[in-house]
Amino acid sequence: MARRRIGTVQAGFALLAGLLAIGLGVGLVIEVESAFGRAWASAFVFFGVLSLLGAVVASRAPAPGSVLARTIGAATLGLLGAWAGITGVVGAVEGSWLWGVLLGVPAVYLLVQAVRVWRSPRT
Repeated sequence: MARRRIGTVQAGFALLAGLLAIGLGVGLVIEVESAFGRAWASAFVFFGVLSLLGAVVASRAPAPGSVLARTIGAATLGLLGAWAGITGVVGAVEGSWLWGVLLGVPAVYLLVQAVRVWRSPRT
């Protein structure tokens, strides 16, 4: 049985914040002129999606260790890792190699953790 983690009002605020972040991100991605700017602007879209995912999951949380919980955890870490990796590569190509390091290390960490969450034993 799913356990409720947050109330209806909190879930509503999280959904609203997620939708606003996605809208802002889409608007920024359309207006930005460089690929590196687009990569950074897309963070709003990623974080909006994660906010929506968090609101849905927290309102009816899956059982700890279940396949659904592991899938959600791995997807969240994978999305964050993918954004950091893409932004790091674009930043290294368009700007400085330092962006590749500053965002590449967290990207690798997040993607490794996503795999670890997915492979974790079921409880």
